[in-house]
Amino acid sequence: MALITLEGYKDYKDLKTPNNDQKLEPLVAFVNTFVENYCSLSFEEVTVVGAKATSDNELEVLVPHPALNAVTRVSVSGVDLDPTKYYVDLAVGTIEAVDSFPTTRNAIEIDYTYGYTTPPADLVISAYELVSYFNKGSFSTKITSSTGESSSSPTPTLVPPQIKLMLDLYKVL
Repeated sequence: MALITLEGYKDYKDLKTPNNDQKLEPLVAFVNTFVENYCSLSFEEVTVVGAKATSDNELEVLVPHPALNAVTRVSVSGVDLDPTKYYVDLAVGTIEAVDSFPTTRNAIEIDYTYGYTTPPADLVISAYELVSYFNKGSFSTKITSSTGESSSSPTPTLVPPQIKLMLDLYKVL
């Protein structure tokens, strides 16, 4: 599933005709890839089996991906834990031990699913605005030489600050 679609963008911008579809379609595809890579997110459900983890404080493990949907197995040193021995906080992306986890590096293995099956609205709007930004072509920079001559560079500038701010809220470091 993509973050945004051409139809969604056209609805957002109230575009009724297919006149610019050939130009917009690759921009929508580019923005979908850009946002996913920039934020290190997935917009479809992904299953991870046997992810190695370490508990820094013996009480909780941070799952390495955001948008946690479910944890199906937690194993410590090759022994599956009874689900009553831990609590999963999907919103935060942590697994909390009832007693304690070992702090031995990679002693914990986790099977889980993650990914936004319904993308956050503010991220969708940011993606729509990025399509508009790239569609306008206003992302080239002006370069002024030492003689005062100016020229345009086809190199894109940074993402506009208001859009970058929204994307940074979801960026996985």
